Amino acid sequence: TTGLTGMRIRNSAVYYPYYFYNCSNLPDGEVEDYVVNIVPKPATDLGATIVTAPSYNSYACADAVTTVSATIFNFGSATASNFYVYATYSGPATGTIYTHYTGTINSLSSGTITIGTINPPLGGTYRLLVYTVLSGDTININDTAFSSFNMYGLPDRPTLKPDTVCPGHDAIIGIVSAPHLNYRWYTAPNGGSYFYTDTTMTLYSLSADTLFYVTAVDPGTGCESI
Repeated sequence: TTGLTGMRIRNSAVYYPYYFYNCSNLPDGEVEDYVVNIVPKPATDLGATIVTAPSYNSYACADAVTTVSATIFNFGSATASNFYVYATYSGPATGTIYTHYTGTINSLSSGTITIGTINPPLGGTYRLLVYTVLSGDTININDTAFSSFNMYGLPDRPTLKPDTVCPGHDAIIGIVSAPHLNYRWYTAPNGGSYFYTDTTMTLYSLSADTLFYVTAVDPGTGCESI
């Protein structure tokens, strides 16, 4: 019901649900009374209420593709459609993505919308803001949902020790190893399955130029260098 109405807020040291009206029976605590004005909901009022992904205070490796999604609530009396949802992250790196939502959200209803993906390149803690932009929405206090997430830094890529030999001789190639890191050897530059993990590899009776790709892996986080 619209208009002026009373609102009571109370707390107590012990839970006594039956003492709501009788303040004298409350144990240690406090009661405060307010008068609030209930007004009709506007026709256009859309906002982001919660960031659903990435989850709050989650961890991922820097440069990993991370999906961003949020719950969008229509506080207005009219159906909301044809609006934009933005996601901005800030921290060691910054970036903004957005999506144009052409579907509809009914009055006093919600929907989960995927804004897109991000891949912050640096490790650290990031603040994430998701907010809506809808023509005619002049109530901004409920537009934005806040969250935070973390990115593990990537280990430096390894320094390699190549070898040059005559055809038919044995070649020994290796890594200038760094403490607390593991290594993965690949036959292609863009991943796939690694086939070797040691710091030195011997190629017996080498008959042609041979190229390998090696990454460093932090065993504590599982993050892999380029």
